Amino acid sequence: MPSDDLPWGDGLSQGDGTDGAWEPLKSTALQFSGHTLEYVRIWLANLALVVATCGIYAPWARVRTRQYFLAQTQLEGSGFEYRANPRAMVIGWIVISVGLGLLGIGKDLIASAMATAWIPSDRREVLLVLLSLGLGVLSQWPLISWLLVQSTRYNASRTLYRNLHFGFGSQAQQRSLWREMLFLTALAAIQVPTLGLLWPYFAWRWRRFQIRHRRFGTTPFTFTATAADYRSLHLRALPLLLLAFGAPLPAVGLLVAQGQNSQQVGLLLVLLLLGITTAIALGLLWSCWLEAAAARLTWRSIRLGDLSFHCTWRAGDLMRLRVGLGIAMVVSLGLAWPWVRIRNSRYRLERILISPAEALEGFLGAEAERISAMAEGAFTLEDPLAGVLDISL
Repeated sequence: MPSDDLPWGDGLSQGDGTDGAWEPLKSTALQFSGHTLEYVRIWLANLALVVATCGIYAPWARVRTRQYFLAQTQLEGSGFEYRANPRAMVIGWIVISVGLGLLGIGKDLIASAMATAWIPSDRREVLLVLLSLGLGVLSQWPLISWLLVQSTRYNASRTLYRNLHFGFGSQAQQRSLWREMLFLTALAAIQVPTLGLLWPYFAWRWRRFQIRHRRFGTTPFTFTATAADYRSLHLRALPLLLLAFGAPLPAVGLLVAQGQNSQQVGLLLVLLLLGITTAIALGLLWSCWLEAAAARLTWRSIRLGDLSFHCTWRAGDLMRLRVGLGIAMVVSLGLAWPWVRIRNSRYRLERILISPAEALEGFLGAEAERISAMAEGAFTLEDPLAGVLDISL
């Protein structure tokens, strides 16, 4: 049986050495104690205040939501915390909006001047639009990449567990983080023209970027998965994707060949509908299998000091969850969103295991002692604008 199907496939430790036996390490799981009714109250209050304030309350709504979900996510009886400054976020959003607006006006003026000088009048209108779009991408790409880095750093630094801060990168690493994010955003942008052939590599680079620069207290996370691991994963899922694309093709071919035969058209349309339904089901299964397999691969490749992680997501569970939650959203016209989010969070979080369980307390104690002499300012010596940026990833 593959290790991915075991309840703790790679968490083994050697026994006392007398008999060469191997015993599974004891693990502890995340717990999620959120309730739909609690979140409904938060969600409705946030929605009403955001609408009433024309969006100004959005940062407070986001902070309240994150604080609730992190507080309900518990490990060994303690919840996580999120400490952010919504007022600073409002100022940051205003600054960024004004900056992007001025940048947009500037690129339009530059595009217009370049078009007037270089492009003949009979082709100017279409080429002016293309030139403006190109300049917009080139001018906003570095800024968006920088904002994503700052958002990640800010959110990590404002997340705590038992009064120990998480972190992402450092002040000295900002330039290298920005360069890596520039590469990642460019890699994401070329997925469509390359027909997704580079997606496994992008998925690996993105997860490696998010994990290897992260730390808890002073201990960095490590990530051992390779690009070949993700490529192999996607290749194993490829036959299912090809089946999904190919399911409607026989019916389409027959419909085109027999299109003039009115007696057969009805039957062929039924076959086409069945083919499309089969394609959707296979596509959903492919998506769930790949998501579950990628999650298991990612989590078992992460280490934090002596702690290792394991994920027990399963494709069948995810598929049933998605179908059930999707039906609930359609039937309720979207009003079931709080219930959907609670159910989704509970399944995903409670299937993350940490091992060895007995090492967690020692790790936390060692970390607390290690940083006890460091001032709180050590975690807030960020970029001055880091506290005003909050972009959901």
